[in-house]
Amino acid sequence: MLARRAVGKATLIGAAGDEPLLPPEARAEDLRRVELAVDVRVARTPVPPRAVDVADDDESDFDETDGSDSERRRSPRGVYSRRVPAFGERAMRVLVARDLSVGGMRVEYLNGLGVGDRLHLAIYGSAAGEPTLVWGTVARDDGHEGIGLVFDDVSDETAERIEKVLVDLPAIESLHDDEARAMGTVMTEILEA
Repeated sequence: MLARRAVGKATLIGAAGDEPLLPPEARAEDLRRVELAVDVRVARTPVPPRAVDVADDDESDFDETDGSDSERRRSPRGVYSRRVPAFGERAMRVLVARDLSVGGMRVEYLNGLGVGDRLHLAIYGSAAGEPTLVWGTVARDDGHEGIGLVFDDVSDETAERIEKVLVDLPAIESLHDDEARAMGTVMTEILEA
């Protein structure tokens, strides 16, 4: 079989204008159907857990009904350093995740992704396992500090699958919590002794 190589942007035949090769209808289910292998690993060595400073105005995955900072988060976050296939309106992107919770995730800054953009995300617990598929909306853009995604209408089944992924992840502690401050004090005393 002969294959013709073309130079330039790939387009769909019959599409109006320059459309990307992957149409909007293509979603994560298509990856499974064509048995496309997805490498979700970012680094070969595990990333050590680290405390993340959560700003008081950080609204991703917060419950606004409770006013206290330490109790506002609906679910715990874990360090999640993996690639996340994300299907947008016009093309597939690969996001690099920083952390994950049942209600959302923070990803590395990606040019062209803005507040309000809606993505179909494939979250993998392991590279060999089936992904958890969830819709997410960009809720915050903190520039090079990262982008916050909030998951849309998470079903009980999807929440359980994400919780199973979270069980194996190191927890992220807010630097505003008294417990995190106390842990830092103990570490300082041990290092100075």
